[in-house]
Amino acid sequence: MDNFPQQRDVARQIARRIAHDVPNIDLLFPSWARRKNPLVARELGEYWRVFLPEVRPLVLWVMGYGALLVLTLIYPIFTLAVILPVLIGGIVFPFMLYQYAVNLWFILQDTSYSMAREYENNTIDLIRVTPYTSREIILSKIAAGVWRRMDVLSFLSLFTAVLGMPITIIFYLNAYPPELYPLLAHGLSFVAVISYLIRVPLEMVMVSAVGVWMGTAVRTRQNALSSAVFLVVFYFLLLNMLRFIEVDWMMRLLLDAFVPLALPLLVTAGCVWGAMQSLKA
Repeated sequence: MDNFPQQRDVARQIARRIAHDVPNIDLLFPSWARRKNPLVARELGEYWRVFLPEVRPLVLWVMGYGALLVLTLIYPIFTLAVILPVLIGGIVFPFMLYQYAVNLWFILQDTSYSMAREYENNTIDLIRVTPYTSREIILSKIAAGVWRRMDVLSFLSLFTAVLGMPITIIFYLNAYPPELYPLLAHGLSFVAVISYLIRVPLEMVMVSAVGVWMGTAVRTRQNALSSAVFLVVFYFLLLNMLRFIEVDWMMRLLLDAFVPLALPLLVTAGCVWGAMQSLKA
């Protein structure tokens, strides 16, 4: 019974933190990306209170993966500990891809509809007369689209860390057998997993940028969404076709780990520029 007052105090502190301290994470971002930004808040509505993904579990998974790779070098029998999860991955992996595709679909829908709706409702001039530049308006729309799906990012990142490890090591062990390429498969798989974890948020931002650009350029919701979906599907098809190119291991590392990180940044920059030009037109 004596612990009840302390428990109530702890519960009260947690409630106070949730109610007041959570918005402080906005200080980590530029003004156009903060949820308190009027343009972002207007898009988020009731979705403004979201939490950033927990980085610590992902770091622990990556560290554990590195330790497991070292064990497979010292004791090859531990390779079974890496291979066995692939059996589960054969069932769960398609589900993860489905969830990722659905998440990107909703981001495209939110952003393309949001921008096209400004033109359909004749509210675009109200945004133009705000003290924000065209670039800030576009970036705020992109940020709002990502914020609305931020809760899903933790789920997708964890699945990527858990399932990406066994699937990646199997791929590289088959491509570069340890007896011919010592340490190569382990090193490539480790770098690739880190790249996959970074790709998830980058591609969410990229897809949001594509939706905003199409909504600004096409200016009708259904046509904007259709155009955005076509561009995103084409992007992923083109990106995955790179895996079928026969190259040496250095080029393979470039195609698998670095190109998928550079392309979303380039596409996002291009979409922001295109949306700014369409907004000024």
